[in-house]
Amino acid sequence: MRRVQAKLISTIIAGAAVLGGCTMMEGTVVSLGEPENGLAPSELPTYRPGDHIYYTDGRREKVAQVEGDQVVWRRSRTSSTVRWKDPFILPAAWDNSSYEGTQSVTGDMVSLWPLAPDNATYFSTRITSTNKETGAVYSGMRHWRCSVGQAETIALLAGNFDTHKVVCTRTNDLGKFRQETVWYYAPEIEQTVLKFDRYSSQKRSSRRRELMAYQPSMRMFDNKARGNYWKFFRETMESSPSGKTLAWRDRKSGNSVRLTPLKTLKQNDGTFCRQYRVDVVNKRSTRSGAGIACRDDKRRWRIPRKIDAEDGVSFRDA
Repeated sequence: MRRVQAKLISTIIAGAAVLGGCTMMEGTVVSLGEPENGLAPSELPTYRPGDHIYYTDGRREKVAQVEGDQVVWRRSRTSSTVRWKDPFILPAAWDNSSYEGTQSVTGDMVSLWPLAPDNATYFSTRITSTNKETGAVYSGMRHWRCSVGQAETIALLAGNFDTHKVVCTRTNDLGKFRQETVWYYAPEIEQTVLKFDRYSSQKRSSRRRELMAYQPSMRMFDNKARGNYWKFFRETMESSPSGKTLAWRDRKSGNSVRLTPLKTLKQNDGTFCRQYRVDVVNKRSTRSGAGIACRDDKRRWRIPRKIDAEDGVSFRDA
């Protein structure tokens, strides 16, 4: 079995260049134009406790709770953020080691949905934030206008995604420009796969956040089943040809997961990575995820913490 797996992975890796290039680094994004068959209007995303999202800057978050129109995301035991289900509305509340605050919204929050070209909305928010170290309190109004552009296919580290491009512009009470945020939302996985922030103030640098991987909740499986799934994940990523979908089923619950390894990429430090798609299936729904996994020095396929042009691939502690 080991010889068969080694032969298969060698074949996969040898074909990486044919599949579209051997290396893609964090920060690389290529626009591939409009989706070939267009992109249907997209409804508001759904969230489940246990959803995990990983970013190329090393940030990792999980959904801790869903309360009506709000979703509680947690980075650690001491850092949490409450966001609206509408991903283009900035957080409703936050609490971390440096700041705590709230943001209320007035105006039409949902007229962009279902997402479709030329949809637009205007709303205002009042933000109140407290610096935990100094006790200083900031309060002010922010005015936003968001519009949906033409659908666009983009190539990222985690794969190719058909996306809705949403542009939001923020002004102050006097109508002066303060911020522009550009979102690329992929309805396939119901997630923003790329986000840019640009500010008028020279004191604030532009920011970029890119998806590394999105894993839909696995809480319908018990601990033993989740362990069996991740074993299946490693074996599939190691030995399955690109584009071939394999299914794993938990006999106890009847729920299943479909996993499809895609393009293989060799990083500058010699580490092999593979893009993939995943579907978590239960009796009520099918929820999709995507990402990139890399093979560590123990030959285990894992979602990396970062992929850097100079430092190579780094992982979180196992």
